[in-house]
Amino acid sequence: MTNHVSNNITVTARDLPLAAEALLQAIFATQPGERGGGDSFLLGFGAEAPDIPDLIRATVSDIHAQATEQDATIIACEVSGICPTDDGWRIWGTLECTAGTGEVPRRPRPGTMTCDQATPASWRISANLMYEETP
Repeated sequence: MTNHVSNNITVTARDLPLAAEALLQAIFATQPGERGGGDSFLLGFGAEAPDIPDLIRATVSDIHAQATEQDATIIACEVSGICPTDDGWRIWGTLECTAGTGEVPRRPRPGTMTCDQATPASWRISANLMYEETP
């Protein structure tokens, strides 16, 4: 039997890259007691999409795939940049990781997502995330 767990996250920051970074940090970064052992290492991530909500969804998928493939526990996410392209948007950044526990991490599936410039000096991203958990 599979249980579906929902989590709503809203972040606000002074610019779009910092808002995206705060959201990714809230989704992926572990608490100190949940971290794997050993030295830390870096992984890069990147995605492209026609709009910002799809960009965040694509980024979440890319980060999850990399963490699973590398058996990595994510300590921190850093967004190096977000920029418009001819076809939409591009994001790139770095993940600080430690060796994982060998378990496949829960895959977050972003559902409803909004992104807007809340004020001239701040961006807000809200996401409803679904996780599938098998007891």
